[in-house]
Amino acid sequence: MDYFKVSVCIVTYNQKDFVYQCLESLLDQKTNFDYEILITDDFSTDGTREILKKSKHENPQKVKLYLQEKNIGAYNNFAFVHKEAKGQYVVHMDGDDFALPGKLQVQADYLDKNSNCNIVWHRALTYKNSNYYEDNNSKINYTRKKYDIVDVICNITVGKNSTCMYRNNYKNISWYNYYELDFPANVLKLTDKNKTADFIEDGFYSVYRSGIGISHTQNHIIKIKIYKWLLQFYIDKVTDRSVINAKIFWLVSSDLRHFKKSLYYGLYVFFSTIIYFRISSIFEVRKRQLFIDNEFNEVKI
Repeated sequence: MDYFKVSVCIVTYNQKDFVYQCLESLLDQKTNFDYEILITDDFSTDGTREILKKSKHENPQKVKLYLQEKNIGAYNNFAFVHKEAKGQYVVHMDGDDFALPGKLQVQADYLDKNSNCNIVWHRALTYKNSNYYEDNNSKINYTRKKYDIVDVICNITVGKNSTCMYRNNYKNISWYNYYELDFPANVLKLTDKNKTADFIEDGFYSVYRSGIGISHTQNHIIKIKIYKWLLQFYIDKVTDRSVINAKIFWLVSSDLRHFKKSLYYGLYVFFSTIIYFRISSIFEVRKRQLFIDNEFNEVKI
C-alpha cells in the first residue's frame, strides 16, 4: 500500500465554476513528502464530473476520484471521503475553496513538531464579490494559540472552512456518526487529556468563498444538529456539564433575539440540561467565545 503523509479530501457538488481552481491550488503545492488528493462528487449534473475526470486522467498517481452513482447528501459525501483517507494527516477542502502556497507543508510541519496538537488551523482570506478580504480582527481574534475541548464547545467551529489539518487516528470511533458536522468531529479529537487544536497566525494559506453552500442555505438545520450534539456531549460527560449547559444558554439567547426556527428545539435542550445551570459557567463560556468582527478589509493577493 502506498504511504502518504497527507490526504487531502475534497467534496464536490455542482461546482464546475470553482473546482478546477481548487484542484490546481492543491496539485501546485510544494512539499517534501508525498500526498494524495481524494475527490468525491455527489452526483453533479452541471459539468463538474468532466473537470474531475480530466484532472484524474492528467494526475493518475496523485488524484483518486470517487463518483457517487446517486446523490447521497453533503454529510454522507464528507464521511465517505474521509474514511478513504490513508495519510498520517488529513486536510478537508470544499470544492469551491482553494489553497494558497505552503498550506500542506506548513501544517504538516506543525503537527510533526507538536505532538499534543490533534488539529491545526490557519488564517484564511474570504473571497466575496470578486474581491479578497481579511477580517478586521483576524490577528487579534485568537490571542491564544492553543485551544482545548471546552474552547471548541464554546466556539462550535475551529477556523474557517478548508483551514484544518488533523491527525488520522480516529477511524475506530464507531459510537458516533461524528462526520455529520465538523463540530462533533473536532470535539471527539480533543477528548484525550492535554490534546489541543492550535492556530497558526503567520500567514494566509487558503481562501474561503463566501455566500455559497450548505452553511449559507440551511442555517437552522445545522443549528438543530448542534443542539443535538451538545445534548449528546452532556449525556456522555465529555467535559463539565455546566459549561455545556451554558453554551446552550447562549445559543438559545441568540435564537430568541433573532427569532430563529431552531429556538423551540433549543429550549427543549436547555431545559433538559438546566439542572447544571451555573452563573459562573455562563460568564466562562462568554469569555472563551472568540470575538468575530463581521467587517472586512480588502486585501490584494
